[in-house]
Amino acid sequence: MDIHQMKIFLAVFTEKSITKASEKMNITQPTISEHIKNMEHIIGKKLFIRNGKEMKPTEFACEIFPGISDLINRYDKFLEHLDIKKESVDKLLLGSSSVPKIVILPIAIKNYQINHPGIRLIINISDSISIIEKVKKYEIPLGFVGTVIPDEKLTYEKIFEDELIIAGRKGLIQKKELEIEDLFKYKLISRDEGSGTRKEAESYLKKAGLSINKLHPTIITNDFDMYVDLIRNNDFFGFMSKFVAKKNNLSIHRLKNIELKRGIYAIYRNDIELPPEYNSFKNICKLI
Repeated sequence: MDIHQMKIFLAVFTEKSITKASEKMNITQPTISEHIKNMEHIIGKKLFIRNGKEMKPTEFACEIFPGISDLINRYDKFLEHLDIKKESVDKLLLGSSSVPKIVILPIAIKNYQINHPGIRLIINISDSISIIEKVKKYEIPLGFVGTVIPDEKLTYEKIFEDELIIAGRKGLIQKKELEIEDLFKYKLISRDEGSGTRKEAESYLKKAGLSINKLHPTIITNDFDMYVDLIRNNDFFGFMSKFVAKKNNLSIHRLKNIELKRGIYAIYRNDIELPPEYNSFKNICKLI
């Protein structure tokens, strides 16, 4: 049982509710439930009994609560002693995939620097999978991505909602709502497999019973700017953020009766507390 699981146990114990514990810790309810199940499996004993919406602690949970509470208190004091929690930083190490760098970061950076003029921002731009891996290894404390790859060490906090659409240059595709067979009339350009846009596009097509490989992409690229430029200046279509398509004056299309809302997420380790400066930047992003 790790520190994060202990904190979840304490939250459920004190709140007597998965919903309230979720709100308190800013973690989804399924994640809370999964951690509790894992803890019960490790310990070999039941910790809570559901009574309607209330989570009633078992006798065993009541026995271990004081020890876990004391351990977490001593852990927090240890962090304070090392100045980890209160340490002031003079730079932020951030990571972003292609869509958040366009949709979120320009406005967030401008607003952040108004109130934090002395803090430098060092921003790593890469595909979603690379950013997720860097955050997981704590090479970057805070990242922004357009897809979710579940991991018990990571928290994905939704900060913006967009839509995945089909984009082409003006005049290329006449119909706004497309049938599946319409897609085979045009050449597809695709992002590489590390891209969040690619992952979401695969989910989009899966709803229609189609694999992206059946469309035989003419070009596959890991460069987002090239991807957009090729769609804007050639007879290719591609899947992308509705926000990005509008920004680049591209024609917007959808598959008939299929819609895919797409979130943009702040991502960070759930076992390492973000310094206040990072939380401040994250909160500014949520206001956009």
